[in-house]
Amino acid sequence: MPRSYFGWAMSSPGARLGPVIFGVAQEEQLYFVQSPESPPATSPHQESSSSTDVSMHFDSEDISLNARADIQPSLPVDSTAFTSALDDLRMSILQRINDSNSDMFSKLNILEIGFRETLRQHEESLKQSIQNVRQDSRYLDDIQTLRLNEFRKNVLTQNASVFTGLADVRKEVQELNAKVDIMATKLEIVKKDVEATKEYISHQLLEFQTQEQANHIVLTDHLGQLVDYINRGGNAKKGEGESSRGPQPPPAVQIRDSSISGGNVVRTTELGNVVRTTELTQADIDAANRQILERMMREDREREKEKRSRSGSYKRRRY
Repeated sequence: MPRSYFGWAMSSPGARLGPVIFGVAQEEQLYFVQSPESPPATSPHQESSSSTDVSMHFDSEDISLNARADIQPSLPVDSTAFTSALDDLRMSILQRINDSNSDMFSKLNILEIGFRETLRQHEESLKQSIQNVRQDSRYLDDIQTLRLNEFRKNVLTQNASVFTGLADVRKEVQELNAKVDIMATKLEIVKKDVEATKEYISHQLLEFQTQEQANHIVLTDHLGQLVDYINRGGNAKKGEGESSRGPQPPPAVQIRDSSISGGNVVRTTELGNVVRTTELTQADIDAANRQILERMMREDREREKEKRSRSGSYKRRRY
Protein backbone atom coordinates (compact mmCIF):
# COMPACT_ATOMS: atom_id res chain seq x y z
CA MET A 1 0.00 0.00 0.00
CA PRO A 2 1.39 3.51 -0.71
CA ARG A 3 2.89 5.46 2.13
CA SER A 4 0.53 8.37 1.53
CA TYR A 5 -2.28 6.14 2.69
CA PHE A 6 -0.58 5.57 6.00
CA GLY A 7 0.18 9.29 6.32
CA TRP A 8 -3.46 10.02 5.69
CA ALA A 9 -4.44 7.37 8.22
CA MET A 10 -2.17 8.92 10.84
CA SER A 11 -3.30 12.45 10.07
CA SER A 12 -7.01 11.63 9.97
CA PRO A 13 -9.19 12.84 12.91
CA GLY A 14 -10.06 9.29 13.86
CA ALA A 15 -6.44 8.55 14.62
CA ARG A 16 -6.34 11.25 17.31
CA LEU A 17 -9.34 9.93 19.24
CA GLY A 18 -7.30 7.56 21.43
CA PRO A 19 -3.85 6.81 22.65
CA VAL A 20 -1.25 5.35 20.32
CA ILE A 21 1.03 2.86 22.05
CA PHE A 22 4.15 1.56 20.35
CA GLY A 23 5.65 -1.62 21.75
CA VAL A 24 9.43 -1.88 22.00
CA ALA A 25 11.62 -4.51 23.61
CA GLN A 26 10.73 -3.21 27.06
CA GLU A 27 7.11 -2.37 25.99
CA GLU A 28 7.60 1.16 27.24
CA GLN A 29 4.87 3.73 26.90
CA LEU A 30 6.29 6.80 25.21
CA TYR A 31 3.59 9.38 24.81
CA PHE A 32 -0.13 9.94 24.43
CA VAL A 33 -2.03 11.61 21.65
CA GLN A 34 -5.18 12.92 23.24
CA SER A 35 -8.18 14.68 21.86
CA PRO A 36 -9.46 17.87 23.47
CA GLU A 37 -12.56 16.07 24.77
CA SER A 38 -10.56 13.51 26.82
CA PRO A 39 -9.42 14.30 30.36
CA PRO A 40 -5.75 14.97 30.92
CA ALA A 41 -3.71 11.83 31.29
CA THR A 42 -0.78 11.28 33.55
CA SER A 43 2.39 9.76 32.19
CA PRO A 44 4.03 7.50 34.76
CA HIS A 45 7.77 7.33 34.58
CA GLN A 46 9.45 3.98 34.01
CA GLU A 47 13.10 3.06 33.85
CA SER A 48 14.65 2.65 30.48
CA SER A 49 17.82 1.02 29.27
CA SER A 50 18.76 4.05 27.19
CA SER A 51 21.89 5.88 28.40
CA THR A 52 20.39 9.25 27.57
CA ASP A 53 17.43 8.92 29.98
CA VAL A 54 17.42 11.27 32.99
CA SER A 55 15.78 9.99 36.17
CA MET A 56 14.01 12.66 38.23
CA HIS A 57 12.70 11.74 41.69
CA PHE A 58 10.53 14.07 43.76
CA ASP A 59 9.64 13.34 47.36
CA SER A 60 8.01 15.08 50.30
CA GLU A 61 11.22 16.82 51.25
CA ASP A 62 11.50 18.53 47.86
CA ILE A 63 7.87 19.67 47.63
CA SER A 64 5.56 20.10 50.53
CA LEU A 65 2.36 18.58 49.31
CA ASN A 66 0.33 19.79 52.28
CA ALA A 67 1.49 23.40 52.13
CA ARG A 68 -0.46 25.85 50.15
CA ALA A 69 1.06 27.38 47.10
CA ASP A 70 0.93 30.93 48.28
CA ILE A 71 2.89 30.26 51.47
CA GLN A 72 5.62 27.95 49.98
CA PRO A 73 9.02 29.49 50.20
CA SER A 74 10.92 29.95 46.95
CA LEU A 75 14.18 28.00 46.78
CA PRO A 76 17.10 29.06 44.75
CA VAL A 77 17.23 27.13 41.41
CA ASP A 78 20.35 26.59 39.36
CA SER A 79 19.35 27.75 35.90
CA THR A 80 22.17 25.96 34.15
CA ALA A 81 21.36 22.61 35.70
CA PHE A 82 17.66 23.13 35.01
CA THR A 83 18.33 24.07 31.40
CA SER A 84 20.62 21.11 31.01
CA ALA A 85 18.02 18.85 32.53
CA LEU A 86 15.35 20.26 30.19
CA ASP A 87 17.63 19.78 27.22
CA ASP A 88 18.37 16.26 28.26
CA LEU A 89 14.66 15.64 28.70
CA ARG A 90 13.90 17.18 25.33
CA MET A 91 16.64 15.15 23.67
CA SER A 92 15.41 11.99 25.34
CA ILE A 93 11.86 12.69 24.23
CA LEU A 94 13.00 13.45 20.68
CA GLN A 95 15.13 10.33 20.63
CA ARG A 96 12.22 8.25 21.79
CA ILE A 97 9.96 9.94 19.24
CA ASN A 98 12.50 9.24 16.51
CA ASP A 99 12.87 5.67 17.65
CA SER A 100 9.14 5.21 17.80
CA ASN A 101 8.76 6.85 14.39
CA SER A 102 11.47 4.62 12.97
CA ASP A 103 9.82 1.60 14.50
CA MET A 104 6.45 2.74 13.24
CA PHE A 105 7.76 3.40 9.73
CA SER A 106 9.59 0.08 9.79
CA LYS A 107 6.40 -1.71 10.70
CA LEU A 108 4.51 0.34 8.16
CA ASN A 109 7.10 -0.59 5.57
CA ILE A 110 6.79 -4.22 6.59
CA LEU A 111 3.02 -3.95 6.33
CA GLU A 112 3.32 -2.15 3.02
CA ILE A 113 5.74 -4.75 1.72
CA GLY A 114 3.47 -7.54 2.92
CA PHE A 115 0.44 -5.84 1.46
CA ARG A 116 2.24 -5.24 -1.81
CA GLU A 117 3.42 -8.83 -1.82
CA THR A 118 -0.13 -9.93 -1.18
CA LEU A 119 -1.36 -7.66 -3.96
CA ARG A 120 1.41 -8.94 -6.22
CA GLN A 121 0.53 -12.53 -5.45
CA HIS A 122 -3.12 -11.73 -5.98
CA GLU A 123 -2.25 -10.00 -9.24
CA GLU A 124 -0.12 -12.96 -10.29
CA SER A 125 -2.97 -15.26 -9.38
CA LEU A 126 -5.37 -13.12 -11.40
CA LYS A 127 -2.93 -13.01 -14.30
CA GLN A 128 -2.49 -16.77 -14.09
CA SER A 129 -6.25 -17.21 -13.95
CA ILE A 130 -6.71 -14.88 -16.90
CA GLN A 131 -3.95 -16.69 -18.77
CA ASN A 132 -5.55 -20.02 -17.97
CA VAL A 133 -8.90 -18.68 -19.12
CA ARG A 134 -7.29 -17.43 -22.32
CA GLN A 135 -5.57 -20.76 -22.83
CA ASP A 136 -8.84 -22.55 -22.20
CA SER A 137 -10.57 -20.15 -24.57
CA ARG A 138 -7.91 -20.74 -27.23
CA TYR A 139 -8.15 -24.46 -26.60
CA LEU A 140 -11.93 -24.33 -26.95
CA ASP A 141 -11.56 -22.17 -30.05
CA ASP A 142 -9.13 -24.70 -31.51
CA ILE A 143 -11.50 -27.54 -30.66
CA GLN A 144 -14.44 -25.66 -32.16
CA THR A 145 -12.35 -24.86 -35.23
CA LEU A 146 -11.34 -28.50 -35.59
CA ARG A 147 -14.93 -29.63 -35.16
CA LEU A 148 -16.12 -27.02 -37.63
CA ASN A 149 -13.45 -28.08 -40.12
CA GLU A 150 -14.38 -31.72 -39.58
CA PHE A 151 -18.06 -30.90 -40.05
CA ARG A 152 -17.27 -28.88 -43.15
CA LYS A 153 -15.13 -31.73 -44.45
CA ASN A 154 -17.93 -34.22 -43.83
CA VAL A 155 -20.44 -31.91 -45.51
CA LEU A 156 -18.14 -31.46 -48.50
CA THR A 157 -17.59 -35.21 -48.68
CA GLN A 158 -21.32 -35.86 -48.51
CA ASN A 159 -21.96 -33.17 -51.10
CA ALA A 160 -19.28 -34.65 -53.32
CA SER A 161 -20.82 -38.12 -52.94
CA VAL A 162 -24.28 -36.68 -53.61
CA PHE A 163 -23.02 -34.79 -56.65
CA THR A 164 -21.23 -37.91 -57.84
CA GLY A 165 -24.41 -39.93 -57.35
CA LEU A 166 -26.42 -37.29 -59.18
CA ALA A 167 -23.87 -37.26 -61.98
CA ASP A 168 -24.04 -41.06 -62.18
CA VAL A 169 -27.83 -40.96 -62.16
CA ARG A 170 -27.82 -38.23 -64.80
CA LYS A 171 -25.37 -40.25 -66.87
CA GLU A 172 -27.51 -43.36 -66.52
CA VAL A 173 -30.60 -41.35 -67.46
CA GLN A 174 -28.80 -39.98 -70.48
CA GLU A 175 -27.67 -43.47 -71.44
CA LEU A 176 -31.22 -44.73 -70.92
CA ASN A 177 -32.57 -41.88 -73.03
CA ALA A 178 -30.01 -42.71 -75.69
CA LYS A 179 -31.06 -46.36 -75.55
CA VAL A 180 -34.70 -45.29 -75.74
CA ASP A 181 -33.88 -43.13 -78.74
CA ILE A 182 -32.03 -46.03 -80.33
CA MET A 183 -34.94 -48.34 -79.58
CA ALA A 184 -37.36 -45.76 -80.96
CA THR A 185 -35.21 -45.45 -84.08
CA LYS A 186 -35.02 -49.22 -84.40
CA LEU A 187 -38.76 -49.41 -83.79
CA GLU A 188 -39.33 -46.90 -86.56
CA ILE A 189 -37.02 -48.92 -88.78
CA VAL A 190 -38.88 -52.10 -87.81
CA LYS A 191 -42.18 -50.37 -88.51
CA LYS A 192 -40.90 -49.27 -91.87
CA ASP A 193 -39.58 -52.78 -92.49
CA VAL A 194 -42.92 -54.23 -91.43
CA GLU A 195 -44.76 -51.82 -93.70
CA ALA A 196 -42.37 -52.61 -96.50
CA THR A 197 -42.67 -56.33 -95.77
CA LYS A 198 -46.45 -56.05 -95.69
CA GLU A 199 -46.36 -54.18 -98.94
CA TYR A 200 -43.95 -56.70 -100.39
CA ILE A 201 -46.02 -59.63 -99.12
CA SER A 202 -49.18 -58.01 -100.44
CA HIS A 203 -47.45 -57.53 -103.75
CA GLN A 204 -46.19 -61.10 -103.65
CA LEU A 205 -49.67 -62.34 -102.77
CA LEU A 206 -51.11 -60.40 -105.65
CA GLU A 207 -48.42 -61.78 -107.90
CA PHE A 208 -49.00 -65.25 -106.49
CA GLN A 209 -52.72 -64.98 -107.09
CA THR A 210 -52.09 -63.67 -110.57
CA GLN A 211 -49.54 -66.40 -111.14
CA GLU A 212 -51.90 -69.02 -109.78
CA GLN A 213 -54.58 -67.82 -112.08
CA ALA A 214 -52.13 -67.88 -114.94
CA ASN A 215 -50.93 -71.34 -113.90
CA HIS A 216 -54.51 -72.50 -113.69
CA ILE A 217 -55.17 -71.16 -117.15
CA VAL A 218 -51.93 -72.69 -118.45
CA LEU A 219 -52.70 -75.99 -116.76
CA THR A 220 -56.17 -75.99 -118.20
CA ASP A 221 -54.73 -75.16 -121.60
CA HIS A 222 -52.10 -77.87 -121.28
CA LEU A 223 -54.70 -80.34 -120.18
CA GLY A 224 -56.83 -79.44 -123.17
CA GLN A 225 -53.83 -79.82 -125.45
CA LEU A 226 -53.05 -83.16 -123.84
CA VAL A 227 -56.58 -84.37 -124.38
CA ASP A 228 -56.49 -83.17 -127.98
CA TYR A 229 -53.16 -84.91 -128.43
CA ILE A 230 -54.49 -88.13 -127.03
CA ASN A 231 -57.63 -87.86 -129.12
CA ARG A 232 -55.55 -87.25 -132.20
CA GLY A 233 -53.53 -90.33 -131.45
CA GLY A 234 -56.69 -92.43 -130.97
CA ASN A 235 -58.24 -91.09 -134.12
CA ALA A 236 -55.07 -91.89 -136.03
CA LYS A 237 -55.17 -95.50 -134.83
CA LYS A 238 -58.85 -95.73 -135.72
CA GLY A 239 -58.17 -94.33 -139.17
CA GLU A 240 -55.63 -97.04 -139.78
CA GLY A 241 -58.18 -99.68 -138.87
CA GLU A 242 -60.84 -98.22 -141.07
CA SER A 243 -58.44 -97.86 -143.97
CA SER A 244 -57.78 -101.58 -143.77
CA ARG A 245 -61.52 -102.20 -144.02
CA GLY A 246 -61.93 -99.92 -146.97
CA PRO A 247 -63.11 -96.43 -147.56
CA GLN A 248 -66.03 -95.30 -145.54
CA PRO A 249 -67.94 -92.07 -145.47
CA PRO A 250 -66.50 -89.44 -143.18
CA PRO A 251 -68.37 -89.54 -139.93
CA ALA A 252 -69.71 -86.46 -138.34
CA VAL A 253 -67.51 -85.99 -135.26
CA GLN A 254 -69.00 -83.99 -132.36
CA ILE A 255 -67.17 -83.50 -129.07
CA ARG A 256 -69.62 -83.43 -126.25
CA ASP A 257 -67.47 -82.89 -123.15
CA SER A 258 -64.07 -83.51 -121.55
CA SER A 259 -63.48 -84.27 -117.90
CA ILE A 260 -60.84 -85.51 -115.46
CA SER A 261 -62.06 -88.01 -112.93
CA GLY A 262 -59.82 -89.82 -110.45
CA GLY A 263 -56.73 -89.63 -112.66
CA ASN A 264 -58.50 -91.03 -115.76
CA VAL A 265 -59.19 -88.71 -118.65
CA VAL A 266 -62.40 -89.58 -120.44
CA ARG A 267 -63.27 -87.99 -123.78
CA THR A 268 -66.64 -88.64 -125.37
CA THR A 269 -66.90 -88.31 -129.15
CA GLU A 270 -69.82 -88.84 -131.42
CA LEU A 271 -69.08 -90.39 -134.85
CA GLY A 272 -72.18 -90.10 -136.83
CA ASN A 273 -74.81 -91.90 -134.86
CA VAL A 274 -72.26 -93.83 -132.71
CA VAL A 275 -71.13 -92.40 -129.37
CA ARG A 276 -67.61 -93.55 -128.38
CA THR A 277 -65.72 -93.03 -125.18
CA THR A 278 -61.90 -93.00 -125.25
CA GLU A 279 -59.89 -93.67 -122.02
CA LEU A 280 -56.27 -92.50 -121.64
CA THR A 281 -53.59 -94.82 -120.33
CA GLN A 282 -51.48 -94.12 -117.23
CA ALA A 283 -48.30 -93.82 -119.26
CA ASP A 284 -49.80 -91.07 -121.36
CA ILE A 285 -50.94 -89.24 -118.22
CA ASP A 286 -47.49 -89.55 -116.57
CA ALA A 287 -45.74 -88.28 -119.65
CA ALA A 288 -48.09 -85.35 -119.88
CA ASN A 289 -47.64 -84.61 -116.16
CA ARG A 290 -43.86 -84.66 -116.52
CA GLN A 291 -44.01 -82.24 -119.37
CA ILE A 292 -46.37 -79.99 -117.47
CA LEU A 293 -44.21 -80.11 -114.29
CA GLU A 294 -41.02 -79.37 -116.19
CA ARG A 295 -42.65 -76.45 -117.90
CA MET A 296 -44.08 -75.16 -114.59
CA MET A 297 -40.72 -75.54 -112.81
CA ARG A 298 -38.98 -73.68 -115.60
CA GLU A 299 -41.53 -70.91 -115.40
CA ASP A 300 -41.24 -70.83 -111.58
CA ARG A 301 -37.47 -70.42 -111.81
CA GLU A 302 -37.87 -67.59 -114.23
CA ARG A 303 -40.43 -65.92 -111.98
CA GLU A 304 -38.17 -66.39 -108.92
CA LYS A 305 -35.31 -64.70 -110.74
CA GLU A 306 -37.59 -61.84 -111.67
CA LYS A 307 -38.80 -61.54 -108.04
CA ARG A 308 -35.24 -61.47 -106.71
CA SER A 309 -34.21 -58.83 -109.15
CA ARG A 310 -37.28 -56.71 -108.30
CA SER A 311 -36.74 -57.20 -104.51
CA GLY A 312 -33.08 -56.14 -104.73
CA SER A 313 -33.94 -53.08 -106.75
CA TYR A 314 -36.73 -52.20 -104.24
CA LYS A 315 -34.39 -52.50 -101.22
CA ARG A 316 -31.75 -50.41 -102.96
CA ARG A 317 -34.34 -47.74 -103.63
CA ARG A 318 -35.53 -47.95 -99.96
CA TYR A 319 -32.10 -47.55 -98.32
